[in-house]
Amino acid sequence: MTLLKGSILLGLLVIAFGREVNSRVKPGESRVVGGTEAAEGEIPWQVAIETYDGIHYCGGSIISERYFVSAGHCYDFPPTYFRVVAGSLKIAQPGSLHNVTRIIRHKDFNNFDLQNDISLWEVDPPFLWSDLISPIALPANGTETPTGLMLTTSGWGKTYTDPYPEILQKVDVPVVDVDYCVDVWWDVQDVYPYQICAGDTGKDSCNGDSGGPLYKDGVLYGIVSWGSPSCGEADLPGVYTRVSSFRDWIFEQIGV
Repeated sequence: MTLLKGSILLGLLVIAFGREVNSRVKPGESRVVGGTEAAEGEIPWQVAIETYDGIHYCGGSIISERYFVSAGHCYDFPPTYFRVVAGSLKIAQPGSLHNVTRIIRHKDFNNFDLQNDISLWEVDPPFLWSDLISPIALPANGTETPTGLMLTTSGWGKTYTDPYPEILQKVDVPVVDVDYCVDVWWDVQDVYPYQICAGDTGKDSCNGDSGGPLYKDGVLYGIVSWGSPSCGEADLPGVYTRVSSFRDWIFEQIGV
């Protein structure tokens, strides 16, 4: 029997041997599971990608005055379909608004199994640095993420106790052993060396958090990519794009 492997866009589910896997895109239903509210200025690199009529779509992380990085599968529509909000804790507050002028998705991105799930978004006007808006550093090539390392992921949306909190949520998640991650996801979707597995029971990123950061001490280790649709499910860690594997590609695209 051929294994059915795939991703979900806009909330569509792919079922394989009784399990489901989905990318973290589901406009209007984002959530960080098991999280707490972030403080003002605590995550100044976090941006919200919205449709032009104000519906939350994905997250991203600022890396320069003109660029932020997000997931490749967040690029479903032309740049003019989106706007970007920076410097705001509350999703309902406008913050600093930016148009999207260009989206660069990795040429080897695979929408079927979310390989090379990374994209760069150029904005206008450029970001202006302040206490609420500043870039996150990229890890060096070959940076390791040992099992058990605690990282933080963030985003807006539903929690267990409040269907639609307005304030940016964050949650600490441990890095999961890659061999274990490969084993638990083998019948649904492949896990690649340029991905990081992280999460714990009741603590996870979820639908709508795609493209958001996985970070520690001001360094961006991962980008929210895919995982279990129920989010925070026991023994099913979330999967993130490993940023250190794409550092050279990022610098090449933005001319650094």
